[in-house]
Amino acid sequence: MSDCKHNIKESKITVVGYKSHSKVVEEYFWSKGFTVKTVNIGFKRARYRYGDYYFVAIGNNKERKKIVARIDKKFGRIYNENTYIAPSSFVNIGCKIGFGVIVNSMACIEHDSKLGDYSHVASNATLAGNVTVGEGTLIGTGAVVLPNIKIGAWSIIGAGSVVTKDVKAKQVVKGNPAK
Repeated sequence: MSDCKHNIKESKITVVGYKSHSKVVEEYFWSKGFTVKTVNIGFKRARYRYGDYYFVAIGNNKERKKIVARIDKKFGRIYNENTYIAPSSFVNIGCKIGFGVIVNSMACIEHDSKLGDYSHVASNATLAGNVTVGEGTLIGTGAVVLPNIKIGAWSIIGAGSVVTKDVKAKQVVKGNPAK
């Protein structure tokens, strides 16, 4: 999560999401001193905005993108990268992280990798350096992507897979090597 420049004691944040994902994010923000209100998006007429910032805590990449677009349309882009990088994950030097990205616990993003908007790197996944991940792509739990690989937009890499070659857009690959 990028460092926000604000007075924490006066900041309020809205966490928009489903049950467990939003609970983890809510606890993170509480620990950083924010006043937090969580909105369960199951309520169709939920009022999204509460205070200075919002964070959409939904694991489904396409749904997260739709909800952010709705919030932006209603309130305008609020300063917030809306990206979650778990405290126990590792992001190395030279990486570029897009808007609305989730990097879960124990994930390792090595040097010069690029994560497209709304991509999701699951727990214990490793991007081994100079990896490009397209918009909306899901890298499954424990997957390993070898150096210099390009993964196209809206692709899915199965849990535990080892990606040894480029993956085209909108592809589902799994296994060792991933096919």
